[in-house]
Amino acid sequence: MLFPDFINAIAAEAIRAITGRLFTVVQIRQVATHAVGKYFADLVPEPTDERAARVRVLEARGHLEQASAIISQLQSELGSQTQQLDKVLSEIEDKKQLALKYEALAKTGG
Repeated sequence: MLFPDFINAIAAEAIRAITGRLFTVVQIRQVATHAVGKYFADLVPEPTDERAARVRVLEARGHLEQASAIISQLQSELGSQTQQLDKVLSEIEDKKQLALKYEALAKTGG
């Protein structure tokens, strides 16, 4: 394999030129792997399991967003219904007070 040796040689020279220090082969491979991987990761095909997992995650994210929208809509509707029920309770209380007033008037004969 000429390519990894070439990368190691270039990395060793680049690092020596930049820092003035020599690094071990392991350190050079780490630097070269990360540097090359960073720029060429999109060109390397993903394994099918990883691709399928990524698709499932994206689909799940879409479902969560839809569920969140539905829940928000339900919360809004429940809030509206709560306000309507509060209004009905207020009207019932007002009518109850009015009925008590008329009852008191009827008892006094006035």
